[in-house]
Amino acid sequence: MIEFSERGQGNVLGFTMKGKLSDEDYQKLIPVLEAAIASFGKIRLHVQFKDFHGWDLGALWDDFKFGLAHKRDIERIAMVGENRIEEWMAKISKPFTSGEVRYFDSVDVEAAWIWVEA
Repeated sequence: MIEFSERGQGNVLGFTMKGKLSDEDYQKLIPVLEAAIASFGKIRLHVQFKDFHGWDLGALWDDFKFGLAHKRDIERIAMVGENRIEEWMAKISKPFTSGEVRYFDSVDVEAAWIWVEA
C-alpha cells in the first residue's frame, strides 16, 4: 500500500510504502509523480518505509520502468527506513537516478523532510 503525505507541496512529494507493493499501487502512484514532473520539471521525493515487505513482480517492473523514463526528473530522494535492507535499497537505487539519494533512519524522519525540502 502507498499512502501520500499531506506535508509535501509543490515539487516535493511524500509518501509511505507499507506491506508488499503491487502493480495496482504503482498505477495510483505513477500518475501523481508524472503530473508533478509535468508541472515542475524536477521533483523531490520523501519516501518512508513502514513494515515494508518489498514488491510483487508487476510493481518491481513498474518501478524499474518509471526510473528509466524519469532518471533525470528527480532532484532528491530522502528514503526513511526501519532496517538495514532499506538502507541497502537506498544505496543500490543511486545509479538509477541522476538526483541525490540519502537514507535516514526512521527516528530521523524530520531531518529527512528538512533535507528534501531544502
